[in-house]
Amino acid sequence: MPYKWSIGVVAALFALISTAVAADALTEDEVRRYAGILPDLSALGEEMEKRGVKEFSEDFQLKEGESFTPYSTPLARLKKEHPAEYKKVNALAKKHKFADAADLASVADRTMLAYMALNMPPEAAAMSAAMTPDMLAMLPPETQAQYKTGLVMIKAAQNAPQADKDVVDPLRPLLEKAMIEAGEETDAFSSLGGPQRR
Repeated sequence: MPYKWSIGVVAALFALISTAVAADALTEDEVRRYAGILPDLSALGEEMEKRGVKEFSEDFQLKEGESFTPYSTPLARLKKEHPAEYKKVNALAKKHKFADAADLASVADRTMLAYMALNMPPEAAAMSAAMTPDMLAMLPPETQAQYKTGLVMIKAAQNAPQADKDVVDPLRPLLEKAMIEAGEETDAFSSLGGPQRR
């Protein structure tokens, strides 16, 4: 005889699932702390660049099949190739009440994905749907590369969790102020990448 779930068991299961989802969602406090750390993070990146360490300040280019990780990817590379510099990012993250650099990177990645989705021009989705491989092949190689990057960015933005967008939306002015102070692009689609230095 098939196992029958009791109403109590089902209710408890849904409560557990809801709690897990809620715990995994971005919070206003996390986004505010990310905005707060941006100027210091940018300054640290500039210091590293002067020391010849460019892994943390290079522009992130999203490729087909990859996740949108403009912070996690360079941080992982920094940790592997320059552990002493990574420790400085880790210390800065803890100063701003993140658990560690990895926690900061996770919040930053998701915040920027939600921000990018919220700022995506209406025509971007139409362009993504209309652009066929044959049409793409007719473009010059450099333009093809730009369009391919753009299409991947659009697809990533379309998959941004709604819960994250709901948290980030009212905080966009705060994020934009922090980005300007940090010398970064406020229009994610102007450069078809994550936050990039102007």
